[in-house]
Amino acid sequence: MKNTNPRKTKPNCTSLKWIVPSLVLAFGCWTGWAQIATNVIPGPGAMQPGGNATDVTLNFGQWWTGNGVVSEVLDTTMHSSNSIAGSIYVTVDCPGGTVTPIASANLAYGNFFSSLWGDNGWLGAGNEFDASKYQSLTMDIYVATTVSSNTTIPINLYGYSYENVNLTNLPITTPGWQQVVIPIPANIVLGDCTAYGSYFWYNTTASTPPCHVEYWFDNVELIARPYVPPPPTVSVAPATRKGLIFDSAPGEGGARGGIHTAVSLPWQGLAASGTPLSYSMNISWVPNQNVYSNFEAAIALGAAFEGTAADWNPTDSGFLQILGNSDGTAIARMMWKTNDPNDNTMLFNTQYGGNGGTNNHFAAGTMGYLTATSMVGNWSITFNDDTNFTVSGPGASTNFTLPPDWLASFETAAANGGGSVYATFLGGPNGAANSGQPMFLGQVTVTGGASGYAYTNSLSTIPLDTTYWGLDGAETAIVPADPCWWVDWTMPATGYSLWTSPSVSPGTAWTLLSGNTNLIEPVNSYLSGTNTKAIVPAIDLVGVSQNFFQLQKLAATGLQVLMPGEINAPYTPTGKSGTPTPESITANNPVTVTVNAVDKHFNIVTGCADTVAITSSDTGANLPANAALVNGTGAFYIYFGTTGPQTVTATDVTTATVTANTGSSTSITP
Repeated sequence: MKNTNPRKTKPNCTSLKWIVPSLVLAFGCWTGWAQIATNVIPGPGAMQPGGNATDVTLNFGQWWTGNGVVSEVLDTTMHSSNSIAGSIYVTVDCPGGTVTPIASANLAYGNFFSSLWGDNGWLGAGNEFDASKYQSLTMDIYVATTVSSNTTIPINLYGYSYENVNLTNLPITTPGWQQVVIPIPANIVLGDCTAYGSYFWYNTTASTPPCHVEYWFDNVELIARPYVPPPPTVSVAPATRKGLIFDSAPGEGGARGGIHTAVSLPWQGLAASGTPLSYSMNISWVPNQNVYSNFEAAIALGAAFEGTAADWNPTDSGFLQILGNSDGTAIARMMWKTNDPNDNTMLFNTQYGGNGGTNNHFAAGTMGYLTATSMVGNWSITFNDDTNFTVSGPGASTNFTLPPDWLASFETAAANGGGSVYATFLGGPNGAANSGQPMFLGQVTVTGGASGYAYTNSLSTIPLDTTYWGLDGAETAIVPADPCWWVDWTMPATGYSLWTSPSVSPGTAWTLLSGNTNLIEPVNSYLSGTNTKAIVPAIDLVGVSQNFFQLQKLAATGLQVLMPGEINAPYTPTGKSGTPTPESITANNPVTVTVNAVDKHFNIVTGCADTVAITSSDTGANLPANAALVNGTGAFYIYFGTTGPQTVTATDVTTATVTANTGSSTSITP
């Protein structure tokens, strides 16, 4: 994906033009995925009839018999190859032509793939799975060949909608236990598979003899079909809205984001008529309220930090809830609770002061409402003394009085023994209809009081000053005021990382963005539903007129040995820069040798955890034991024992295709 970026330095960037799509690259593949419905097959291993502490019991049961008779029971005296007692013993009898009237369909029975379904009952909806995602059904089976009159046992897969697909007619020939692997056709159409079993459709005439089949089966397992999902796809857009984003993905109607004070900033004893103390936030953007009404924002005051559940977790808290109306206005509800942890029922008491909560003494609830002209704008709780405060919103304000016993309960609950107050500023979609939509805060402040609080965060720069502020919620991030870009990619994308380059010409260096701590400004990313979203500051982009993004799943092609004095330098002929510093034997200190797993351009492959062995040209050296790389790199400590030029070699003992490397010759002095 390409962008045009008119600047490389920080000041003055008024327009960024995107050419979409000029390039989307994603390398690598996925393996090992299969669709498995809830409780379908325990893994690893097979379902063990009878079960124990580590095995899931295979449910079984007769679900239709026609005129036939089936017996299907757990036989604890028989088992196959494992040491767990128990198999399912099946006998099937069809009366044949002796039945009057003559039967056309005599018997069927099912064995259910989920412990959610009861024995001898039809299969439960909501637990189906797509049979085409599996390549085989395997089981151990023991057929009583001497007493079974049939020549085959039909093995079928069944769907919730009564459909069935015959996989095979298993010949009754081999005595004793045998493992059978029954292929499942790749083109099978059975998206609601729920069971397997034998389906004896025994058409009889007057001369048809009866049939009898007797067998045991054990260790039933579905084998997943290898599946390689497509590589992630990338999209890019300019980040036009700035501030603190509370994001959400489709289906995340209950998502909340927040920012809290990392230090206690109490009002008690500090707020006075001449020095009011205010907790405030600016809501800078919400989605169109005519379409997405009921978005929520809130200011929470608690005696301890409680994250996004600041209305639920605290023992005592004040909670100003702000809801957007479809006409563009907003209604705020001021609530309080006392001595009521892990609950928010008390907040919504319509008559505060009555009984409520867990203690039935310090009761609290809804103190009152405020209707504002807009949800977007400044909202605040301002204390004029310990118990009197004002709630303000766009175009409106109202006064409240906190009962003394509520204040006393709040201070008793404070984490440090009295007086602590942590403010949290929250927001989110507040319902399924709004999920997938973000909202933005433009500023949060705690100001005033006798101590002269002056804590203001304009939410415009990164990284966040964590001395005084902390972010809450998995989809909360600052979109800085400087030019930046949204780069999104689809999941799954395990092992992929985001890179950028001013050109796609061969040999042009790519710069790692994901997790790179050496960038001018950090690239923040988060998972939102089925996508990962990254905020890329323009200051981190190298190109003056254009930049490209790609997701790379790096593969290690070799090891790199760096001696003291050398550093990794991707996209250079040797992959490193610097000169080894001489080391002394008499210093009796180990020499730290760095080993990296690198790709063909000498990028460090952070996903590599192979084990490395160290050797040296110095036969008198004390060498370290083999060790695994962590995030693609490792430090190995060597005590040299011989003077003169010496080398160190690293060999990958996990993956033979990763090339060994001998480091630069290093002078070892006496």
